[in-house]
Amino acid sequence: MKTLKARNHERGFILLAVYMAAIFICLFSTVLFARHQVAVQATERYQNRILAFNAAEAGIDSALSGLAATNSTLRGTPPTDTTPSTNLIFQTPYYSFNNTTNTFGFKITYVPGRSDLRRIDAKGCAPDCTNTSRADQTSDIAVYSRITAGSPPPSLFMYGIYAKDRISMSGNAVFDSYNSNYGAYGGSNKSTDGTMAVNSTQTGQLGLSGNAKINGNVLVGYGGGSSVVTTSGNAKVTGTRSNLPQAWSNPDTVTAPEGATAISLSVSGNNTLTLPAGTYSASSISISGNAKIVTSGVVKIYVSGSISISGNGILVTNNHPANLLLYSTGSSSVSISGNGSFYGGVYAPNSAVTTSGNGDFFGAMISKTYTQSGNGSIHYDLAMNAVPGTVDLNQTEIVRIKAWQEMNSLAWGTGQTIT
Repeated sequence: MKTLKARNHERGFILLAVYMAAIFICLFSTVLFARHQVAVQATERYQNRILAFNAAEAGIDSALSGLAATNSTLRGTPPTDTTPSTNLIFQTPYYSFNNTTNTFGFKITYVPGRSDLRRIDAKGCAPDCTNTSRADQTSDIAVYSRITAGSPPPSLFMYGIYAKDRISMSGNAVFDSYNSNYGAYGGSNKSTDGTMAVNSTQTGQLGLSGNAKINGNVLVGYGGGSSVVTTSGNAKVTGTRSNLPQAWSNPDTVTAPEGATAISLSVSGNNTLTLPAGTYSASSISISGNAKIVTSGVVKIYVSGSISISGNGILVTNNHPANLLLYSTGSSSVSISGNGSFYGGVYAPNSAVTTSGNGDFFGAMISKTYTQSGNGSIHYDLAMNAVPGTVDLNQTEIVRIKAWQEMNSLAWGTGQTIT
């Protein structure tokens, strides 16, 4: 009987032990989960910190490119007062990188008493600048830069085709782009990044008919509406439509530089003319029959009269359009025809330019009016955007970095005085 009584006193012990074990397991799991959550958030914060820092540096690079380029808006004109009421020159909205939510923004300010200095403050955010993410991170970088040279001249060929008054395309022509620095046109070296522009606000001044297609963007004169671009048949524009800047001005007339070699460029029959690298001046260009001109190196030709290129045309070194630049210094017509492809840049701001036949045009063009007929297409060489010069990508000659500091870091406040 005593044994049975002892056993009755032990009733419920196992259940209690199970409860205690379950409570211990739950507490352990909760602590482990919380620790895991903290580790995950710490990892996310670390990753976003790196992304935010890189985004801030992208903002600095963007500002430096603007200071070194032709956009004087970013440089501003330093006030004569050494303690201006506002130092702000320019401030961007926040930009997002392609296919990501990481963003950056920057502002540029004057440095009182130093007309050659500009301060850049860039902020990078990851995953965005809304401060709503559990692992949101920001990075702030301040840079003092010194402007050491004037703005470089603007790019000569910012657009694939530019016309002051009118553009007309027909037939099966296609406008698109590529980059000759990456090889020949075709395959993966084809893009829709090019732009065709006409500085007109009148209806129908950029007209497409037949199967003509612009695989790229279109710009019309400031204030011009959608009626400036007209299409008929199967013609279409695949890219965006917008306006030229309000301050845009038509390209200037050029003259042949001193020292240009005078030459006759009338070639016919089966003749071939070889032109070594150099700068030339001619009263006209005429190529007909089976004749051709063969260039070596970079050739620039300034022409005061008409330009007529047919036959076998001009053979350009490595088929690189920047190796042949034709400048029309007057208002005579420019005609490129035949079945052979043309590689080069045509600068004829006061001329009526026409391309016809089945040969393609590779390069870029500036004209008063441009008319395309036939089946030849236009392929804008994005590398032509560097003619006649390009901004130093390292900013070493135009804008020099004098001081760089990541703000709110352990090293903040340890910099030296800017001289």
